[in-house]
Amino acid sequence: MPSINGFAVDDSPRALGVRPFAIPGTVVTVPVRVDVAPLLIGFAVEFHRTVEPLVPGWNWGYAYRSVRGSQRPSFHAAGIAMDLNAPRHPMGRRGTFLPDQADRIRVLARKYGLRWGGDYRKRPDDMHVEVIVTAARARELVQALQQRPPLPSRPGSPVLRRGSSGPKVRDVQNALRVAGFAVRLDGAFGAETDSATRAFQASRELKPDGVVGPATWAALRKAVHG
Repeated sequence: MPSINGFAVDDSPRALGVRPFAIPGTVVTVPVRVDVAPLLIGFAVEFHRTVEPLVPGWNWGYAYRSVRGSQRPSFHAAGIAMDLNAPRHPMGRRGTFLPDQADRIRVLARKYGLRWGGDYRKRPDDMHVEVIVTAARARELVQALQQRPPLPSRPGSPVLRRGSSGPKVRDVQNALRVAGFAVRLDGAFGAETDSATRAFQASRELKPDGVVGPATWAALRKAVHG
């Protein structure tokens, strides 16, 4: 049986564990594999909230077929890909999203272990996202998403900036990782955490000053808890 990164390809969706999943906050359902559904559906939820609303009837998942123009099985044939708002973002047309939307898609793709078709070099496919990590790594990501770290939920969280240290900085680093930003969990607010914080703030339309104050704490809590 052929496979993609450890995910089997089959003409039977049942054999792959594919079933339709409702995307919370919408009336849209997309058929994908059960074991990667938290990644794909999680991406779709945040896409709907922060990139553009999903349009019913314009979103596709599992399909037993080859990549167009080749004999290679499509990621759709393994149940590990989605096309979102497809008619609005047709294959081959580059730049169907605004730059800030494209940047947000890339952030979400990193967070959920996906690859965005808008970054394909030869033939852009803005509608498309696919699980690009191995099956083993996908399981790790799913487990991490299901065990999200806590963050302070009350007002009065300390203001943190470069040079700060301690468990609260580690909370920030945990949240940044959940949001898709690469940062070490060392409890030290150094250059790496400062850069990730500024990038996170910019992605949330906050002032990218690297200072974790009330607005940034609120955005971090939302990134962790939804």
